Order: sequence, then structure tokens, then C-alpha cells
Amino acid sequence: MTPLYRSIIEHWQTSFAGENLARKVWGNTPWVAHVYFGRGNEERIEIEHKILTYCTEHFGKEAWPIHDKPGNWYRGGATVDGWGWIGFHTEEMMLQFFAHMPNQPGPTPGLTP
Repeated sequence: MTPLYRSIIEHWQTSFAGENLARKVWGNTPWVAHVYFGRGNEERIEIEHKILTYCTEHFGKEAWPIHDKPGNWYRGGATVDGWGWIGFHTEEMMLQFFAHMPNQPGPTPGLTP
């Protein structure tokens, strides 16, 4: 698991319900990393499409943990300044993703890229 995953869980530990939800959402994909999705409409559409297509082709359907739909990867719901989170089931999947996505800087260990 990444330091980012631990930070997500630690943030929600003050609330039992929040911690349970965070573990439900990210528990199967604890290799959480910052991913650049792009700013502006055209850039974001292009990059986001490449990311989602790659993940689906190589890792299968995206998890939808809040609705008990399993999967090997999950994209967090928020994108701020072009950055968002993707969680992977294994470290190998995360490293494979970054090895094949030349527009990504690689996994970042902290909370900010």
C-alpha cells in the first residue's frame, strides 16, 4: 500500500463510519497514486480517455466499491487542478500503469503531486 492510501485511512479514523467507508472504497485498491488527468476540456478528454482505456484493457472493469462491484482498479471521484487518484489492486499494476503512461510523472508518495 502507498503512503497516500495510509493518509486516506488515517484522515477518516476520527469517524468510525468514515473509516469504514474509506476502507470499503479503497481497501481492494490500496496502491493509490496521484494521476494527472489534464486541465481544460480538450486536454482532459484526451488524457482521461487514454487512462480509462488503458486501465480497462489491462486490468478489467473499474471497481465500483460503494455498490459492491469488484475490480482491480478504482478512480477517485475528485479531480483538482487536473490531478486525481487511482487505486490499483497490486503494486505491480500501479507500476505497469506508470510504465505505459508517458504523460504521467510516476507514483507520488505524499498527498500532493
